[in-house]
Amino acid sequence: MKDKVNNEVKHREPWRVFAQTMLNRAAKEYLEVFFLVRFMLFSLKVRDGKLKEIIATNHVDGTVRPQILERDVNPKYYKLIENFESEKSIPVVLNTSFNDKGKPIVLTPQDAIRTFFSTGLDAIAIGNFR
Repeated sequence: MKDKVNNEVKHREPWRVFAQTMLNRAAKEYLEVFFLVRFMLFSLKVRDGKLKEIIATNHVDGTVRPQILERDVNPKYYKLIENFESEKSIPVVLNTSFNDKGKPIVLTPQDAIRTFFSTGLDAIAIGNFR
């Protein structure tokens, strides 16, 4: 997944670090040290037994740059991750900025659609529409 995102979506170097969003209730299970990190500002060590489980989101040194999500902060995003967890048994998803290399971050639906068609994304969701 890292290679797909770097090569087909972000068009960037393979060594770049990704971030992830994990459900608050699962953070202690995945991280050696836990504190509420809402904005992907810190790199934290993943527990050894969990490294392979979230290989698409961790860095080569075994760290992650998590956004730890509480249900009341963003209920729709929380539900999306719960749905992913019900399918894959993993309460963590890859989280990266929505932009192509050298382009500004997507701000409008028009930007989102343009970026979707110029990258290798599989799907796009805007509001309640896919």
